[in-house]
Amino acid sequence: MRRQSDYSIVSKKPVKAGGEKGIAVTRSDAGETTAGPRAGERVSTELAAITQKARENPKYVFATLAHMLEEDFLEESFRMLKRDAASGIDGVTVKRYEAGLKENIRNLVKRMKAKQYKPQAVRRVFIPKADGSKRGLGIPAVEDKLVQMGIKRILEAIESAPADD
Repeated sequence: MRRQSDYSIVSKKPVKAGGEKGIAVTRSDAGETTAGPRAGERVSTELAAITQKARENPKYVFATLAHMLEEDFLEESFRMLKRDAASGIDGVTVKRYEAGLKENIRNLVKRMKAKQYKPQAVRRVFIPKADGSKRGLGIPAVEDKLVQMGIKRILEAIESAPADD
């Protein structure tokens, strides 16, 4: 029995309309209307469209999903981060990042589009275990947690489509 997660998801160049399967999910494919729905509605519609495509064809190859990592989507993703989480190597807390949220996200999206975004090093801490040994823990920077949350949401939209047996 194959499950949805058994199929590989690889990057592939989009093909022109009428071509083979494996085309990219673009905003127009994902249900964005010219009437301009509210940001949260558009994001939900795009995630729903990805889930639907995965449901209809478990072998579907998704490409160019990075276009979803835009300001509105990342702002929604930011709201899902834990507020009391430890800061990363840069010392920036969730509250401090939130103080300039719009500008921080705008700058992040700009860097990602220019392919200049680079995740920061992970802060390493060691937590004592009951037996006296220590367990290593890596704590990413808030901005990296934000990007990870966005990607997680996209992948979960694909994974949530039940595989046909």
